Amino acid sequence: MRKNYTRGLFLLLLVLTASSCVYHKQLVNFKHNGERTVSVSADILNQLEPRIQPADILYIQVTSYDQEAAQPFNKVRMGQNNNMNFGGNNGGLNAQNLFGYMVNYDGYIDFPVVGRVAVAGLTQNEARNLLLTLVKPYLTDAVVNVQFLNFKFTIMGEVGKPSTYTVSNPRITILEAIGMAGDLTLYANRTNILVIREVNGVREYGNVDLQSPDLFASPYYYLSQNDVIYIEPLRQRIATVADPAQRIIGYVTTGLSILSIVLALTRK
Repeated sequence: MRKNYTRGLFLLLLVLTASSCVYHKQLVNFKHNGERTVSVSADILNQLEPRIQPADILYIQVTSYDQEAAQPFNKVRMGQNNNMNFGGNNGGLNAQNLFGYMVNYDGYIDFPVVGRVAVAGLTQNEARNLLLTLVKPYLTDAVVNVQFLNFKFTIMGEVGKPSTYTVSNPRITILEAIGMAGDLTLYANRTNILVIREVNGVREYGNVDLQSPDLFASPYYYLSQNDVIYIEPLRQRIATVADPAQRIIGYVTTGLSILSIVLALTRK
């Protein structure tokens, strides 16, 4: 009888303990059939060049052999912007306001000398080629550089540093975004990461599974402008954030239940 009592008590404690544990397999990413993905190569087909949208802020620089002739096309004099940092978590707000061209909600920028230019929907290269064509009548040897000043994403949920991040390089992956945010916590659900994206005025929702090798072929592997990433918690996270009073009540209830089982078994 005592042996059965001990076994029953052990099983009950095991169930209670296991309900709050995070297992190793829940923390490992990039798996295939339960094993870590290794020695695999694949073509990159899902890297799409970001397109300019209304409310984007662009840094545009026109250079020429004759710097004085090129100056009217620039908000900053040649050589003054070499050490400027447009990225960072602060978004480079001062640089954006002083040196950026805001794309209005009709998709236009007001460019010096040339006037209004429609850039919404264009890639950086397409916008550069368009501006180069418009500047050529004034500068035959012109070189045009176009960059995003406010390419940003927001990451929320089970990461070390949830926030909105602004980067100067629009080629950023969801893995790099997670790294910038201090990596996932132990309670992050790696199999169901939500990405919220706006495309041509339509909001779409996509899911990413970090434990699947299909991640790298996902259209959400490379981020787009203004993406929102939400990392949902595992169920085990509930035990760490529950109200202390509720947890105490739960422990007392569990203790009384165990005591009742013990008394019932010892009386037989």
